[in-house]
Amino acid sequence: MTLARNSAYFDTPTIFENIQKEDHLNVAIEKIYANNIQALNGTFQSLDLKELKKAAEVIASARIIYLFGVGTSGMVADYASYRFTRIGLLTKSYMDSHLISMSTATIQANDVVIAISQSGSTTAIVKALESVKKCGANIISITSHSRSPVTKSSSIVLRSSVHETPFESGDMPSLMAQLSVVDALMVAAALENFDASMNRIQAATEALKSKKL
Repeated sequence: MTLARNSAYFDTPTIFENIQKEDHLNVAIEKIYANNIQALNGTFQSLDLKELKKAAEVIASARIIYLFGVGTSGMVADYASYRFTRIGLLTKSYMDSHLISMSTATIQANDVVIAISQSGSTTAIVKALESVKKCGANIISITSHSRSPVTKSSSIVLRSSVHETPFESGDMPSLMAQLSVVDALMVAAALENFDASMNRIQAATEALKSKKL
């Protein structure tokens, strides 16, 4: 992992300029793709593996994993629910602010809450985490801002690394960065109980065969 982080393979050009009116289409597309690649590489390089390991341990032993996200981050919460379910973990994902607030009444100390927020300051999530913290459940936040309000209530912080231009606010770079953190978290959790996880993945694959022609 250390070698990969320092490899020239990841030294992709950084193009943070916003798209201009006079840009040719090929230039505009190049800027978009470069920012997408930079979001993945930056997140990979900034991901704290010790924090990832801690997060995997609490997720693997949790009663229920609650996933909070609003807007684009809500899509990531649903994706995380799908990924964790494949390895046999029980999840509940919420992307509506009212449902997020209501769900805090059901969370217990042996549950885990994963809060996904690019800005780290989404009001519905910040307020919900303040309530969750009182019940003693583990809180994991996935955010691009390590000193944002959601991190104050979090016991574990997994940082994505995204620079957004106006064309990309809440768009592909932040989405790709968050999804990559979720995938890393799922793999880390699966490694905690590898044999059981593989059995559940195979069982899920078998269960889905009837859905295909």
